[in-house]
Parts: sequence; structure tokens; C-alpha cells
Amino acid sequence: MQQQILIFLLRLGSYLKPLVSSLASNKSDALSLHRNAVYGVFDGAYH
Repeated sequence: MQQQILIFLLRLGSYLKPLVSSLASNKSDALSLHRNAVYGVFDGAYH
């Protein structure tokens, strides 16, 4: 029984790893988009 739980956790980990990494990369993309938008607003305000 304990071995099944271990296998389940390992499988879960292998499913979650790409999900987490894709979320992390999406987060950085969203951050850079947000930053660009903020700079764009400031650019528009100053020019």
C-alpha cells in the first residue's frame, strides 16, 4: 500500500513539474507585459 502511494506521488510530481514551470514562465511573461504597459503609459503621459 505504501509503495502505491509513493508511485502516485512520483507520478503527481512528474505531472506537476511541467505545469509549474509553464506557470512560472507565463508569470514572467505577464510581468514583462505589465511592465511594458506601464512604461507605455508613462511615455504617453510625458510626450
